[in-house]
Amino acid sequence: MDYKDFIKPGERCVYIPDYKALGFWTEYEECIVKIGEYAPYYTDGSADPKPEEYNEYCYVEAYPESDKVSEMQFRLNDLHPIKKSDNEKNMVYDCNRYKLVGKVLSIEYKLEDCGLVQSWEPNGYVVLEKDGKWVVVDEDDCDEERDIYSLDFEELVELRKQICIGSIYIHHYTNSFGVNPNELCELGDEYWSYLCDEYGEENAEENDTPEHFAEYFDCILAN
Repeated sequence: MDYKDFIKPGERCVYIPDYKALGFWTEYEECIVKIGEYAPYYTDGSADPKPEEYNEYCYVEAYPESDKVSEMQFRLNDLHPIKKSDNEKNMVYDCNRYKLVGKVLSIEYKLEDCGLVQSWEPNGYVVLEKDGKWVVVDEDDCDEERDIYSLDFEELVELRKQICIGSIYIHHYTNSFGVNPNELCELGDEYWSYLCDEYGEENAEENDTPEHFAEYFDCILAN
């Protein structure tokens, strides 16, 4: 892949401020941008480059899909292509379900026998989609969604330790297994109703253990 492969009118790519890519703080944030109609150009008066001549010193017109970024002229060095996902995956981010669009790529350099080799590699950011809107997030901040019934007994035990059943706040159901917090809240209510029916409301809390939680969902799966 080269700049000419994704710097095209109407194409979406990801803006990552140069300072942020290097690990420094910046007031700007990464976001989706849509390439404008004007081809890349130099700002020093040089002739406009041809697609095969696009490089990090070129600038391009683009429209940010974020109200936190006001620029409309971007260095190609700050724009990154999106490697689209081969299959549809549901992801959990900020307690909500998103579709995985793909991974964000950056140029990496490797020293090999033939010299310095350049390639596009995943940089730790992913693009997610919800209700037609694309967002850029850190890959570590989202999880591939899993059904609670795909967890084994030990995972169910650990899941119960991570959530607060009975809470009305969805973020109290955030977990490291990728189980959707909204659905987990509803399942937690069903589990609590079972405890109340089985042991009485006054004894439900003392019978609410991680192991009992795991046995409950294991039993449902077995039936």
